[in-house]
Amino acid sequence: MLSIVFVLLLSTLGYGDQSFSTTGGRIFAVFWILASTICVGRFFFYLAVLYTGSRQRSFTKWVLTRNLTFSDLEAADLDDDKVVSAAEFVVYKLQEMGKISQEDVTAILERLQNLDVDRSGTLTTSDLIHFRN
Repeated sequence: MLSIVFVLLLSTLGYGDQSFSTTGGRIFAVFWILASTICVGRFFFYLAVLYTGSRQRSFTKWVLTRNLTFSDLEAADLDDDKVVSAAEFVVYKLQEMGKISQEDVTAILERLQNLDVDRSGTLTTSDLIHFRN
């Protein structure tokens, strides 16, 4: 609704029934209306980007500074060894912020398991050499 009001405001020349009477004036009016409508649309787009960026930053700050609970530690422990490593903690926080999904983590861990030839849970040069052969 607001965009319609701006289009109407931008497409009028002033108060009354004034309009362009020459062909050049009418061509100018067509481009003026299109350009100004696009500018107004971009303005509202940038306002929305600023607002959502600000909300995302405040949400990220909240996620990183809130107190952890026992259920958070259980959720962060990806390998169920009752210890949360730095990598597990980073993955958990990224999931909590919505920057990575559980499906992404599962796919990455499956890829690690496929590359880990000796099943040590880590990748070494020997794993890569065996995997390539």
